[in-house]
Amino acid sequence: MSTLFARALLASLIVAAVLLTGCSSGRHAQVYVPDTKAVGDTAQAAPVITPAAAAPVVTPAPVVTPAPAPAKAETAARQHKKLSKALRAERARAAKARKRAAARAAAREALLRRKLHEARVDEAKAKADQQEALDLAAASDKPSNKAPITGSDVSDGSDAARNERSETEARAAVVRFHELLDKHDRRACDVLTPKLLHSIYGNDDPGAADRCASAVEAITDRVSVQILRSAASGRHALLDTITFYGDTSVHQGLALVLVDGTWLIDVVQRQSDS
Repeated sequence: MSTLFARALLASLIVAAVLLTGCSSGRHAQVYVPDTKAVGDTAQAAPVITPAAAAPVVTPAPVVTPAPAPAKAETAARQHKKLSKALRAERARAAKARKRAAARAAAREALLRRKLHEARVDEAKAKADQQEALDLAAASDKPSNKAPITGSDVSDGSDAARNERSETEARAAVVRFHELLDKHDRRACDVLTPKLLHSIYGNDDPGAADRCASAVEAITDRVSVQILRSAASGRHALLDTITFYGDTSVHQGLALVLVDGTWLIDVVQRQSDS
């Protein structure tokens, strides 16, 4: 009876092993045979305890300490000081530039005033010479205490009165000639005789007159004259003059002739001041 029980127990164990391992591959399944030794007889090895890995060392990040507030204030003060210094330097340069501009303007104004004064002096001198010539002409036109001077009296009478009148008219003609030059008026060429005009500007007509007119219109400086001495006899007159042309002056002797009742300059000769 005990044998049958042992065989039945062995068969049930085999069936359980087959169910656990499976045999679907068609191979013979290995039979699991449980170890029948007593638990106490089996020697078991002591479990090996592996030491835990050492924990990684974490280095703390450097702590950035913000700059103290006084340092920021000091930097701002330095920047403000630098900007103030640059602003003062710029203002100083601007002030120097203004002073230089004012000095240049004052110099230009002084130069203009001096030139204006010189022009006024020259104009006053020319007017004085013209007035002198007119006064002489008026004086020669006044009748004497004895009797009025007529054309027949001049022609038949005193040569001195006739020469005085001619001298006055010749002086007025010279003053008029320089006034036309000062105004750049081409009519100044009409005060020259054809002989003098051709000797200066050529013998061709009307080319000589045109070149004379162009030369007169090209004058840019002021022109005036001072008559030092004069004398006239009949139809001829001699004048000792100083012509002012801009900043220069020329001492000249002028010979005039009476042509059809008009005094014309016939000869111009430069004089020595010695």
